[in-house]
Amino acid sequence: MKRFTTFIVTIFVTTFLLFAVTEAKDTGFPPAGTFGLNAEFGFDANELGLLYVLSPSIEIGVGLEFQQTSLSGDGLTDAQKESKSTIGFNCYGLYFLSKGDVSPYLTLGFGYTIPPKETQGTIETTHSVLDLSFAFGGQVFITRNFAVYVEAGVNYNTASSTAKAGNTESKYSENLLRLFTSAVGASLYFH
Repeated sequence: MKRFTTFIVTIFVTTFLLFAVTEAKDTGFPPAGTFGLNAEFGFDANELGLLYVLSPSIEIGVGLEFQQTSLSGDGLTDAQKESKSTIGFNCYGLYFLSKGDVSPYLTLGFGYTIPPKETQGTIETTHSVLDLSFAFGGQVFITRNFAVYVEAGVNYNTASSTAKAGNTESKYSENLLRLFTSAVGASLYFH
């Protein structure tokens, strides 16, 4: 999995070096109709996305999330130590409150994730997670095409699980509200 992450980071950096303009900083927002790429490293998962500037103060986007978890320690079985990868998608909208050296914004996002199936003996469990997030952030343009940002907010998850053992099926759900989630990221605009 480290190779995949290294590959994605290499592509993003190469794209930046090929397309980023190294002239004087332009704090103006990219014009409407501009596409871009986004990489975000957040509280729960990392994301690669495609963004679109809808208007001078509104940006929308879709992203592919990736999360990998593993347990280690004494007394764990091999199955418990197994690494798990989760992939999901999300869509979001940003509203820029103003434009300047630091452009503050509000963002609202929706995501859907399907963690891998879990099997313990004869019990097979499947999961799905719906995610709603709201954050306040600030974006700074390093060059005319390249910006970095940081954001903090709240996140609400509702997870549904179904456990099957033979002909018996049990369903349960869990709701989770997280305060003070955070993320950092970078956006590359093509205009």
